[in-house]
Amino acid sequence: MLTLSNIIKDVEKAFKLRCVSPEYEILLLLYECGSGTPNELLKIHESAGSTFFAALKRLHDKGLVCAERDPADRRLVRYSMADSARAVLDAKRDRILAWANDVAVRERSTRGQASG
Repeated sequence: MLTLSNIIKDVEKAFKLRCVSPEYEILLLLYECGSGTPNELLKIHESAGSTFFAALKRLHDKGLVCAERDPADRRLVRYSMADSARAVLDAKRDRILAWANDVAVRERSTRGQASG
């Protein structure tokens, strides 16, 4: 599945530089998958545990992620994105999609002029 976080990671690999912070990557992860336990999220995030857990704590302290006990297993805590953070990314996603659409339209127009 092609997601925004995968696109960003591909750009990072191509340029051999970091585009975003661990905190932002965790927010994108929660945006895309909904929720998860810290261990589930860490497996997907593929970073050092100390980096991941420190970033997750900072996000929780800022109120950008919420922690709730798992209803199926009360010993586990599940993290999810706060509604306010989701609203910000929803708005940005819409801008990115609009930008991508504009680029595609210009590209089709350019190809049409070149062949015609």
